[in-house]
Amino acid sequence: SLHIDPAALLRGVRFDLGDMPTSSSPTDLALWGAALINPLPSMGVSPEIRGRILEAPDAKSRLAILEWGIRRSLDNLEGRGL
Repeated sequence: SLHIDPAALLRGVRFDLGDMPTSSSPTDLALWGAALINPLPSMGVSPEIRGRILEAPDAKSRLAILEWGIRRSLDNLEGRGL
């Protein structure tokens, strides 16, 4: 079976994404965050939020979806999710 080292995957994702956008660009920040927590290949920790963020009507909604996704990811990592 193919084994993916999560730490190596995240390092690669962070490198590919570049610097985190500032809060003065909320849509860019939400898209960056979605790409960070939903890398390909998937790590199976975070709920898939990319589609929801792309369909959200405004930056505030995109950031709310990102926050929900991050909270769910943390819950999953701590054994409180899925």
